[in-house]
Amino acid sequence: MIDLKDLIFVEKYRPKNIDSVISIHTNKIKKYIQTKAIPHFLFTSKSPGTGKTSTALAIIKELDCDKLIINSSSDRKIEMIREKVNMFSQLQSSKPGIKRCIFLDEVDGMLKNSQNALRNIMETHSTNCFFILTANNIEKVIEPIQSRCVALELSSPPKDLIIVRVVNICNSEGIKYDSNSIKKLVDRLYPDIRSIVQFIQTTKIENKSLEDATNDYIDKYEKCLKLILNKKFIEIKEMVFTGEIDVRSFNGWLFKNIFKYSKKIGLREVKDIIQVLADNELAFAYGASEQIIFLAGLLKVISIIRG
Repeated sequence: MIDLKDLIFVEKYRPKNIDSVISIHTNKIKKYIQTKAIPHFLFTSKSPGTGKTSTALAIIKELDCDKLIINSSSDRKIEMIREKVNMFSQLQSSKPGIKRCIFLDEVDGMLKNSQNALRNIMETHSTNCFFILTANNIEKVIEPIQSRCVALELSSPPKDLIIVRVVNICNSEGIKYDSNSIKKLVDRLYPDIRSIVQFIQTTKIENKSLEDATNDYIDKYEKCLKLILNKKFIEIKEMVFTGEIDVRSFNGWLFKNIFKYSKKIGLREVKDIIQVLADNELAFAYGASEQIIFLAGLLKVISIIRG
């Protein structure tokens, strides 16, 4: 029977250990694991898909420790801290000499009173368990929690390692590629490794070469940009709601490409458009609805162009 994880490339190719994690902090984390003197970790990145969750799961897997995994943005009330987290932190480890691990994903979505309760547990039970926390917006994590953690920024995974990973996946899946198409793909979606892997899976499903899939992808974005310049909001809205374009990656792509049109629409207008795109990125990081934020920003962009 085929494992469901083998059908989903993001899970199939998720790093199995720290050595396979794409990060500038790999060696630092390995030293902690080797000594088994594991601190509390706080992994942050304003961009999604940069390896926060993968790094946390790789640490847990490598230590083979007792674990409690909670998505803090959906289970964020203080009752969760008092019941699940507090209870787990007090129990003795089943692996002598290895601390238990509590992994709280997206801790920046947790309510402030819950974070205050968490702070006390982190301090009281630090000899028995360690915490791994991830956050898209570190400013929403209270300072006492930040100060109790080794905070590592994961926003800029090395591009050369991402390219190696893409080549390995394409070879494993029998997808045709060339160096130029891989560079285009990584440049367009960087630093979102998850979106890159999802794109490769779509390429496989559609039975295309990476070059054809990348060119089709760029064509869609060029088409959408032309619709923006021609103020065709309804057509763009259809592309967004049918999933024809990924608004987060398109927002980044538009930032890189709008400069080409500075002579046509004006340098001041381009500056104002960039500010709108930056505001979109900030709203994405706060977990707002990507489609709503993007379309609201798009109306501002069209108004700027019209003006």
